[in-house]
Amino acid sequence: MAGDQIKEAEEKRDYELSFLVKNEGDVREVARLLAQHKADIRVEGQLNRISLAYKIKHESQAIFGLFRFSALPSDAKSLEKDLESNPGIMRSLVIILPTQRAAVEEIARRKRPVEPRREGIPPEARQYKPLSNEAIEKKIEEILK
Repeated sequence: MAGDQIKEAEEKRDYELSFLVKNEGDVREVARLLAQHKADIRVEGQLNRISLAYKIKHESQAIFGLFRFSALPSDAKSLEKDLESNPGIMRSLVIILPTQRAAVEEIARRKRPVEPRREGIPPEARQYKPLSNEAIEKKIEEILK
């Protein structure tokens, strides 16, 4: 039995659920659905009343909320279906949060300098040669003419 619980905890993934609901009572319904699907809520975001850019289900305002939770992938999939079928929930989106290691690797990948494209440039032109001040001034005069 303890082995099953350890195996279940290892397979859980981190998710983020963002949603739009008509009123604050529907937020409790979202939390109830999370509990029903055995989700461990880690973060409950602040609720914000927002004006919608276009009407959704004949509503021009909604309450935006956010939950971060961990659950088994199968439970998260069935949660998405239940959220879609609930009339009080106007919109919902469940995403998989990247692991800590994947997030660090992504940040490191973005910070790497981009190498200039050197295809089609002859090897002797790839070598950078310092210019003298006279050569720079001559080039500037050519450009300005």
